[in-house]
Amino acid sequence: MGTADRVLEMIRRKPGISGAEIARQLGITRQAVNRHVSRLLEERSVAKTGTTRAAGYAVTTAAESLIPPRRFTREYRIAGLEEDRSFEEVSLFLSLDAQLSPSALTIFRYAFTEMLNNAIDHSAAETCSVASAVDDYWAAFTVTDGGIGIFASIAGKFELANEVDAVLELSKGKRTTQPDRHAGEGVFFTSRCADRLEIRSHAVSLLYRNGAEDIHVEKIAPRAGTSVDFRIRKRAKRSLQSVFDAYAPEDFDFRFERTRVNVRLLGTKYVSRSEARRLLAGLDRFRDIVLDFKGTAGIGQGFADEVFRVFASIHPEIRIEVENANEVVARMIAHARA
Repeated sequence: MGTADRVLEMIRRKPGISGAEIARQLGITRQAVNRHVSRLLEERSVAKTGTTRAAGYAVTTAAESLIPPRRFTREYRIAGLEEDRSFEEVSLFLSLDAQLSPSALTIFRYAFTEMLNNAIDHSAAETCSVASAVDDYWAAFTVTDGGIGIFASIAGKFELANEVDAVLELSKGKRTTQPDRHAGEGVFFTSRCADRLEIRSHAVSLLYRNGAEDIHVEKIAPRAGTSVDFRIRKRAKRSLQSVFDAYAPEDFDFRFERTRVNVRLLGTKYVSRSEARRLLAGLDRFRDIVLDFKGTAGIGQGFADEVFRVFASIHPEIRIEVENANEVVARMIAHARA
């Protein structure tokens, strides 16, 4: 975890904490704290509280952090709720057509309807709430329900040891508790087109930043149900089609056959074959897999052999690409493949 993430975590754990206290606990200068806090304020990840002499900082949700007083909020009964009609309410109330670029609007609509549909179909809650707002730079929404919890639902469906393991399964794509009704693509593609997406459920937070190039998992104060915070720049240049093309290209007949897995979601060091099998679970549904080893210190011979020899020999039709492997990891992979 980098310094900026440690600063954010301290603010999350102690709302109202001062810059001086952050500097003292982390052993860094006030100037360094100010640089990190300034970026978090600019991103609307935190808000300033109190007077100048007694200023502190607190974490905000994506929608709550946006400045304009005109903010859409509504609680819905889930029975009979249709996500497209809810989006039209939000769009008309906030004049999204006039405020967002066509690309940003298309992404916002896709993400909103997918995340609200998840609450409708999977939460088993009676109600859910929606909040949305737009400021000079960002468009954001928050969908919250008091249901069974997204990670608990996945852990129960696939008989996983805990909800942290469910985070890894969710991040792969094509994992759904209702395969007859869903393809398991909504969260995956939403995370790839968002500037920031955070999913909080029970005691776990899964945070994607900058189109899923940066992923963090952490323990949080326990909460009921699931809360999803989404944010995108109003003038976002990426298009939804480009995101789909990256993972469901024409070469694969536009099917979702390519995925990217951040290996460090399991930890920083991997030794056993059982860890490898947890990583590989469900990946036989893809034709092209990118394993991102960024932040992974090392892997054991058993882990490497299970992934790069055993799995590869059973599934010769699947291409496994490796990215961001350090020298130690790369040598072990080369040994297994040889």
